[in-house]
Amino acid sequence: RGTDLFDVIEVDVFAGSAYAPFHCLTVEFFEAARSRLAPSGLLSMNVYAPGDDPTLAEAVVATLAKVFPTTFERQVEEERVLIAFREPTSLEAVRTLLASPRLPAELQPVARATAAATRPACRHARSSRCCARHRPGTSCTDMRACCRRICRPCCLQSSRTIRSATARSA
Repeated sequence: RGTDLFDVIEVDVFAGSAYAPFHCLTVEFFEAARSRLAPSGLLSMNVYAPGDDPTLAEAVVATLAKVFPTTFERQVEEERVLIAFREPTSLEAVRTLLASPRLPAELQPVARATAAATRPACRHARSSRCCARHRPGTSCTDMRACCRRICRPCCLQSSRTIRSATARSA
């Protein structure tokens, strides 16, 4: 509600599963976040991507691509870390910043590893197995949330169980 602009907005809404509040994965949410970024700002978020199932992560990448001109990703265990820039940014520019000798010495090993593992985020499904479940480039809006439509059935069942247990305890 304020007018401050930020260099970084970190979105951390996944709780170790494919469940996240759907409204935090929509075009509208990302537009609101982008409006609060400084010109050289970035939005960073982790997306749960278990095993070799990229379905949810790719839907989030497709949604980010509707709002941000550049998105990169790094796989970390069963998550993808997505980094979306407010302005067009090259991967080489990101890698140059991460290799800067001006970074504190304790951050340099992590920065080098991140530079090596970061790649452009894929905006469409990579495998035919994935394509069979959703259209490439599916994005999420307030009217069409990806979590309810494209998550694996076991993830949705887990989410329903959590919601049901939460409702009973309230």
